[in-house]
Amino acid sequence: MNTTEFWNIHEDRHYMKNVMYPEIGHLLRDKESKKVLDIGVQDYNKHNKELFQNNDIEYWQIDDFSDKHSLQYAEDVSQLSCDKFIQTSILDLPINYPETKNYFDCIISIGVLGFYRFEPEIVDTYLDSVHSCLKEGGLFYLQYARDLKEFHIDEDKISQLFSVERKDKAGCFYFLKMKKRK
Repeated sequence: MNTTEFWNIHEDRHYMKNVMYPEIGHLLRDKESKKVLDIGVQDYNKHNKELFQNNDIEYWQIDDFSDKHSLQYAEDVSQLSCDKFIQTSILDLPINYPETKNYFDCIISIGVLGFYRFEPEIVDTYLDSVHSCLKEGGLFYLQYARDLKEFHIDEDKISQLFSVERKDKAGCFYFLKMKKRK
């Protein structure tokens, strides 16, 4: 299956391509700062920067390459369309790269939390790291499958860190658009 076909036949990817990424590009169009972090690298998202329809965005991707499907990029990250790539986990980003604290206007988490089942402590650290790396009022887009509790994502933890602006459904996945709380 080619990449275009993949994006068109999966409802969640269709939503990302036609709604979410263009929305982010539009929201950041008139902002002075346009820094976006996308968590995780897979074959289908190596050209995500184009989906923003906004060439002014400073687009970063991170991955620690622990997922066997992303390992193909470990040797050659030049295939990615990002402006900067960091080989690390979001769990370690604010520690290993303290300059990323309060740095990003938007962080995207698609197919990580709510796709893989992590222990509750890891999920909490993940959310804390995202919160730490977002600027005040920054946006966090989270995709998850089915039920938050099933993936140890604590709704109380989310409400402590973020205000939920919107919840959309695409196929069996949900997308939360959240704003960082002060």
